[in-house]
Amino acid sequence: MAVLAVALAAEEVTEPLIWDKFADLVLSNEHKLYQELFQSCSSLGWAFSKINYTGKHAPLFWKFIEKTFVAELDRVRNTQY
Repeated sequence: MAVLAVALAAEEVTEPLIWDKFADLVLSNEHKLYQELFQSCSSLGWAFSKINYTGKHAPLFWKFIEKTFVAELDRVRNTQY
């Protein structure tokens, strides 16, 4: 999912319907993304910010991305990475 989002963003595809669907998929499958959560969220965050996503799921989507980054920073701090 992240690979496709990055490719579409790189091509500057900005159709709101597409990005709303991506955001919905990300939010509804958060538990499945856990294995590679930080890497996936980094790619998704880049893609969504590249197209300046402000669609109907934007508040929840950006909160999810923020939560993931904070958790990763906490993990790094706690393991003295």
